[in-house]
Amino acid sequence: MFSFYLSIFLFSYQNYHYMDPEVKDHLKRLETKIDDLDDKLSDILLLLERDIKPNCSKMSSHIDFIDTVYDTVKNPLGFICSKVGKLSGNETHTLTDKSG
Repeated sequence: MFSFYLSIFLFSYQNYHYMDPEVKDHLKRLETKIDDLDDKLSDILLLLERDIKPNCSKMSSHIDFIDTVYDTVKNPLGFICSKVGKLSGNETHTLTDKSG
């Protein structure tokens, strides 16, 4: 959008004969740099929308799956660990988060 305003600015001042050619050249280079930055920003936004968001969604689904599997096997696994621990003389076991 800024490039559009810069183009209007350039167009307005290119009609004046008294404008310094060095200033014109500098403005054209600035416009080119802004257009390049705009293209790069568009590429970054496309990458975010096309690649990053779906991958984050996949990771979230994977985490949900792991949580579900863990909740399913936690109690049977705890029972087995408890029995093995009693047989081996070590009755300490835990499958829950000790911090919470």
